[in-house]
Amino acid sequence: MVLYQSVAEQLKAKVGDTITMIVTRRIGGKSESAQTNLTIKKIISSASNEQVGYLHYQFIDAIECYIRGGRVQQFGWPAMKGSVRDRYAEYLLFCETSDNLSVDDIAAFDARGFNVEEIIDLRARFIHDLFKTDKLNSLILYRIYSDRSGTSPANRLALSPKDLAAISAADDIAIPWNSPRFLTINGEKRPVVGFSLPRRCWLKSYLQNPETSCPYFYDEIPVIDPFMSPEISDVLLEFDKGKSLTLHPVHFTVPKTALPGSNATDSEQSPSGPADFSQDHSEPKRLPQNKPAPVLVPVQLLAHIDAYLNGQAEFDQKTEQFIPVSPPPAYTQARLYANTIDDVLAVVKQLELRHYAYRAQTSRIKEIKGQDQQLQDLVLIVGVSVFLFGIMTVFSLFLEATERKRGTIGILRVMGVSRPGVFLIVFIRAFAVGLLAGLLTWGFGRIVTVGLNWRPDESSAEWLKDWQLEVSSILNTQDVLLILFASTICCLIGSIIPAWRASQRDPFDAIADGRM
Repeated sequence: MVLYQSVAEQLKAKVGDTITMIVTRRIGGKSESAQTNLTIKKIISSASNEQVGYLHYQFIDAIECYIRGGRVQQFGWPAMKGSVRDRYAEYLLFCETSDNLSVDDIAAFDARGFNVEEIIDLRARFIHDLFKTDKLNSLILYRIYSDRSGTSPANRLALSPKDLAAISAADDIAIPWNSPRFLTINGEKRPVVGFSLPRRCWLKSYLQNPETSCPYFYDEIPVIDPFMSPEISDVLLEFDKGKSLTLHPVHFTVPKTALPGSNATDSEQSPSGPADFSQDHSEPKRLPQNKPAPVLVPVQLLAHIDAYLNGQAEFDQKTEQFIPVSPPPAYTQARLYANTIDDVLAVVKQLELRHYAYRAQTSRIKEIKGQDQQLQDLVLIVGVSVFLFGIMTVFSLFLEATERKRGTIGILRVMGVSRPGVFLIVFIRAFAVGLLAGLLTWGFGRIVTVGLNWRPDESSAEWLKDWQLEVSSILNTQDVLLILFASTICCLIGSIIPAWRASQRDPFDAIADGRM
C-alpha cells in the first residue's frame, strides 16, 4: 500500500509497517467481514490533507469480487453464505386429459418465448415407474423450454413453477427439470433424478406412493432410494473428484414393486441396450434392465450439481454449499493518461469516433493551450531579441578586438597570410567562442536540473524538506543541441563584418598604426 502523508500520520504508521485492512460486505440484510495485512511501501507528501491510499488494481478487483458476494481464494475470503440460484433446462407440465392445454394456452406460452412439446414416454426421464400404471393414461405431459435453455448452460430458466403453470387456464402442475446424471452414491454409479412436488397437489394421487417425491423446502438434503437399507442414516453423493455431499435418506414402508427401478415394473418394459443419461432426449429411450435403479433428490440439488459441472457454480467442501462463480471484475470507468496536454484533444477526438462516453476538461485544456501558446510566443520574442542582442554584442567585441590587434594582423599579412586566411582566423575564433558558450550553458543547465530534481530523504532536516520545490525539471537533448547551434551561429554572424574589415587592411598601415 502507498499512503498520503495525512493518512500515515493519522494511522501513526511509517514505511515498512504492517496495517490490517478489514473489508465488510452487506447483501440481503446479511453482513460479513474479511481482513488481510498490508505493508506500507511508500508515503507520499502532499500539501493537501486528502485521505488517499493506493493499492494494486488486482487487489482492488479482489475487494470488488468479495463485496459482490464472491470468493477470493488467494486471500482465503469465503463466498457469501447462501446457495447459488437454481436454473433448469426445461419444465415438465402435467395435465389431466379432462383439463388439457387449449390452443390459447399454447399460444400464451409461445407469446412468452416458450416452446411446448408433448412427451409420449416417461421412461427416458426415469420417472415412469413412479406413477400408477392405470393412471398414466389419464395424464398428458408437456416439456416447456426456450430455444437455448436446453443447449446453453448460461441460458437456463429460473422461473417459479407456480408462475409458469399460471400462464395457462388449465389446472396443470409444472415441475422444474434437468436431465438425470450418473453420479456415485455410496461408491456405486447410479442415475440421479431431480423430482420435487409441492406438499399438496393433485399429482400425488397419481403416484404409486405419494412419499416418492422430494419437497421443495428442507433443512437436510433428502434422498429417496428404493433399495437402501433402513439402517443407513447418511448417504455420500460424489459428483466430482474430491467433491461430495452428505444426503439423508427418506425411509418408508412400501413394496419394492411400487418403487422405481424394481424388476416387477422394468422386466416387461425395458429392453437391453445403451442409454445416455447425461443429456436431454427429445426422443425418449428405455432404461436397460441391467441398469441400476434411479435415486431421487430435490430438483434444486440436481440444478446446483448441473451448474457446477457446467462451470456455472463452485462448491465449498467445508460448508457443503454451492456458491456462485466469482464474477469477472467489472470496470465501469477507465482513466486515460496522455503524454502531454497537447495530446488530450487528439485523444478525445478518437474517443468520440469510437463512441465512448468520456469526461475531459477540454474547455480548460483549450484555455491552458491558449495561454501556453502566448507563453511560447513570448519566449520566441525574447529568444529572437537575445539572439539579435548577442549578434550585436559579438560584433562590437570582435570589432574592438581586431582594432586592438591590427598590428598583429599586419605582421601576419607581411609574413604571407592571405586576406582569406585572416578572415578565417577571426571566423574560427568566433566559432570557438560560440561553442564554448553553448557548452557552458549546458553545464549550468545540467547543474540546475539536478538541483531541482533532488529530493531530500526521510532523515533530512525539516527546513530542507520545506524549502524543496515541488517541480520537475527536464533537460532535453534537442534543446541542448539547439542552444549549441544558436550560440555558434550567433557568434559566426556577429564576426563576419569584423573579420572582413581585418582582412581588408593594408599590412604596412596596420603595422604603423597598430600595437604589437
